[in-house]
Amino acid sequence: MELREIIKIGKKIGFNSDFNSNTYSFPCKIKLKDRRAKDYVTICFSPITTENKELEVQNIVKIEKSQYALSQDLRDCSLKAQDFKGDRPFFLRTSKGMILGYNAIDIVDFTFHDRIKSKNILSEVDFDTARIEGFEMINNHREKGVTITIELTSEIKEQINK
Repeated sequence: MELREIIKIGKKIGFNSDFNSNTYSFPCKIKLKDRRAKDYVTICFSPITTENKELEVQNIVKIEKSQYALSQDLRDCSLKAQDFKGDRPFFLRTSKGMILGYNAIDIVDFTFHDRIKSKNILSEVDFDTARIEGFEMINNHREKGVTITIELTSEIKEQINK
């Protein structure tokens, strides 16, 4: 898949960037040349790249919005979670009143819960409310996802910010 097309899809889904604008990412679901589909995938444009032979860009045939991907606003909120004793607690309320808890050391970009899709997320919940009402902690959520890293060049950064 061409970078231009990946950037176009990323803009449609919504990019998130770190505070220094050195990294741009978006959550998605991908289909590979071998017909496998992978969900909980984050495509990340970064000056620092890692190698993942299985999930190289040239093996991707389709990128689409994941039904588990959080809205861009909620992903941004997770990046702003306040530090509390070395963690960054972040909470979301579902349409059934359940509260999901995450340690937002890094962006929370999916529900990471197989029974809860993003359309079932109503809002962010503050720390005190989550403590009082109780919550289900989603442990090790970043381990459930896969990141595809693409080198961020000045040309790509310019295309993303157009």
